[in-house]
Parts: sequence; structure tokens; C-alpha cells
Amino acid sequence: MLKGGRYHKFYQMQMDLERINLIEAKRISGLIIRSCQRNDMAKLVKVFNEVFSDTNDPFPSITENDLNNLPSDRILVAELGGEIVGFLMCGIKTIEGEEVGVIGYLGVLKKHRRKGIATSLAIEVGKYFLKNRLRKVIAEVYYLNKDSYRFIERFGFEQTAVIKVPIGETERSLYRVNPS
Repeated sequence: MLKGGRYHKFYQMQMDLERINLIEAKRISGLIIRSCQRNDMAKLVKVFNEVFSDTNDPFPSITENDLNNLPSDRILVAELGGEIVGFLMCGIKTIEGEEVGVIGYLGVLKKHRRKGIATSLAIEVGKYFLKNRLRKVIAEVYYLNKDSYRFIERFGFEQTAVIKVPIGETERSLYRVNPS
């Protein structure tokens, strides 16, 4: 929280897709990365809430209705043993006349972290953005979430701005991004 306690601080990160570092993902036996289906929503809400209850990010729990209203063009889920264990929400936004990829939420259940699942999700979304001929990707990281910061930095993201978000505002970066 910033001085005065009225804001949360986030780092805006940006990457040029021409320099993308699609790290080789570990082969995870049984891992399936796929688009989220309508019948996945209740499970996804449960996973989303569990993931963010295990982090220091300042986001409250969400409902299925909230999930339906999140601004994302694509939601990927990571499935292991028939269970959703991770997710990535992304979109494409036009900023100053240029289409850019935006990563909104990325999370993996605590017991499945550090196994390459988030990397597999990130690689899949990188391919999606490349297929759509985008040149730039933007993400936002809560300033206290050092693991997430280091994770996306490995792909070539660099910090471009610090964003102050009023406490109580929970919408992620998909429509709040500021290009640099």
C-alpha cells in the first residue's frame, strides 16, 4: 500500500514479441492446456479464489458472475488429472492505434507451483499473440509479488511504469494499461 493507504501499487511490464523468449517448457505428464469452456466456470472460480488467497495480491474473491464479466478475450486452463490446476486470462486491446496483447490473470494452485505449469500457460498465450501478429504484450504485477515479477521477467518483460490503483478497484489490467 502506498503512503496514505489509498492505493495499491503495480508494476506495468511490457515485452516486444519480436524478442520473445519462449522458454522450453518441461514436459509434464498428463498436463493439458486448453481453452476454458462454459462448464469449467464454477471450477475456475474455485481455483481462481484459492490461487489469490495464497498470494499477497490485493484481490478479493470472485463469483461466477464476476468471472463472466472480466474483460478477457481468451481464458486458458491447465488441467492435470482431470482437474483444473491453473489458468491464464488474456486479451487483445488497441492502444494508440496498435493492437497489443494484455495478460490479465495468471495463477496456479499452490501445490502445483514450480512444476512448469505457469510456463506452459505463458508459452501457449505467447503463441496465441504471435498467431494474431501482435508486436507487444503488456502485463501488470502487484509490487509485492516478487515471484510473479521474476517469472514474467524471464520471458523478456521489462518494467515500464508504476501504476497506483485505488483500494477497492479490483479489475485487472486488461483495460487499464498505459502504453509506454
